[in-house]
Amino acid sequence: MFRPSLILFFTLVLTLLNAATHGLAATQTPAIIDLSAINAKIDPCDDFYHYACGSWIDGFNLPGDKSAYYRQFSGLEDQANEALNEILKSYAKGDFTVKAKYAQKLGDLYTSCMDETAIDKASAPILKDLFKKVDAAKTPEKFAETLAELHLMGVGALFNFYSSSDLNDSSKVIGYADQGGMGLPDQSYYVKTDKKSKDLLTQYERHIARTLHLLGQSKMHARANAKFILGFETELAKSAMVLADRMDSSKTNHPSDRAGLANAVSNIKWDTYFKALGAASVEAINLSDPTFLGDLNKLLAKTPAGKIRLYLKWQIVRGFATEISKAP
Repeated sequence: MFRPSLILFFTLVLTLLNAATHGLAATQTPAIIDLSAINAKIDPCDDFYHYACGSWIDGFNLPGDKSAYYRQFSGLEDQANEALNEILKSYAKGDFTVKAKYAQKLGDLYTSCMDETAIDKASAPILKDLFKKVDAAKTPEKFAETLAELHLMGVGALFNFYSSSDLNDSSKVIGYADQGGMGLPDQSYYVKTDKKSKDLLTQYERHIARTLHLLGQSKMHARANAKFILGFETELAKSAMVLADRMDSSKTNHPSDRAGLANAVSNIKWDTYFKALGAASVEAINLSDPTFLGDLNKLLAKTPAGKIRLYLKWQIVRGFATEISKAP
């Protein structure tokens, strides 16, 4: 079960939200203001965040199935997921007590998503087909087309492109060309030099190597390719804007157009990319991180095409890691 199906799944699930609020009692949510979460030992004028949340942070153990937890919103999300899961299970059993337009389709899709045996059998051929498509992308046009198709599937390779409100005119929706292509959550993971950060990078490289080995590469080649992939992502990270600057709209507001994007990244055939993306007519584009885009262009120019295709394959596997067959 790959990303497009999951997007459909969650789109359909949203139709249940209204129904789910009727007839199902909500569990208790945390208090909006919880004095026990405060760490009174910290001066709020020095560090208000840890003053307000410090005691809760110190005493909280992150659940093993989560990479992050937000005290109010994660609890609400868990409650909503539990309620929706019960409804979906009832649909799968043919119980349509909770009314929804797509109840039968939701039940069928839920059943297929829970069939891990079928998913295991189907995922390997799908991966092979995607890899063949990447291997066949040997012309600039085919490369741009394949890259757009991967982006539509949710594979964030090389950079991110999306639509959003114009920072200078909220009545307009424009394109955004932004930094991306890294497997770790933020560029700081790649550039920090403390022991913990270095250890994390070592673990990430081993993870890449093990994954490539599971895909059929020899251990020697998997280790060598993992080293390249980490180095490639590190180059992207070195050019990426730091998180604090990304929160400053004055630093990410760089209005431009297709010609400006083509000038910044000349090694991608943008007309082909946008046509494959289904946005052939897009003109107004914000270059969220011009430095990143310029350095990306240089990186594409100096990196052998075969190595870039290797990186794309890794991004496919990384993006679908939770949806493909289990490791032996």
